[in-house]
Amino acid sequence: MNGGKAVSDLPLRFTYYPGYGIGSSEPGVVLASYTWEDDTLPWDNLSDSERVQEALKEMAVIHGEQVFREFDKGVSFSWLRHPYTGGAFSFFKPEQETELAPHICRPEGRVHFAGEQASTHHAWMHGAIESGILAAWEFQQRVQLP
Repeated sequence: MNGGKAVSDLPLRFTYYPGYGIGSSEPGVVLASYTWEDDTLPWDNLSDSERVQEALKEMAVIHGEQVFREFDKGVSFSWLRHPYTGGAFSFFKPEQETELAPHICRPEGRVHFAGEQASTHHAWMHGAIESGILAAWEFQQRVQLP
């Protein structure tokens, strides 16, 4: 692969092949599996090393047994299992955004809410920053500082 991505109905779901460094003698990098929402459940029940091994097996379905010969090392990261996040981003089900959006950002007394879930740019730093600026501005409008 010379850059790009593959989308499949395998547990891998989305595979990314970075295009930089092509033609160099250095080892390449592949993001074997990028999943979110319910697609993460089978992965999150595995240890880090088990996830790497399972991803290799699934990559072999797409690219053949050569993946085992060419594999050097792998790492795995689960946002759900990370102790400081408990997940990567909000992922609304149908109708939830319409129903919940007006309430997510509404201040509760002196408490203001911010984060990607409190913006229209879910799952992106842009949304987190935008909502943080808005919450700070709303707070500043309510508070008279000396």
